[in-house]
Amino acid sequence: MKMEAELNMHFHFDGKCLEAIEFYNDAFNAEVKTLIMSPAAERESEVAHAEMNLYNQKVTFSDSFGGSQKSSEEGILSLSIRFSDEAEFKKVFSKFCETSRIIRPIHKTDYSTLVVDFIDIFGVRWIFWI
Repeated sequence: MKMEAELNMHFHFDGKCLEAIEFYNDAFNAEVKTLIMSPAAERESEVAHAEMNLYNQKVTFSDSFGGSQKSSEEGILSLSIRFSDEAEFKKVFSKFCETSRIIRPIHKTDYSTLVVDFIDIFGVRWIFWI
């Protein structure tokens, strides 16, 4: 059965992601589904990708990476779409790429074969991944 694309909230933190996950886990008695630490992090507690189930909704988290701008300038919240395949990913992203500000260009990670992080022409921050 083919996996359907899914839309999630994604929170960006500037080095405090692990602390935020621990806090939300305690406050909401939430279940942490995934926790991947960054292998090339300057700080040993930098989170590359985390997933938590909050009231039957998947929420994803990470520390902000790359670029000179801090997460507060790029926004702490983005919408994250996990696509079911590369063709759909590229088709949808092609409609955004010309008019968006790319935060992290398309790349491969430990948790995704393709991921891109950008702010669209309307100021909405997005993460597309497979």
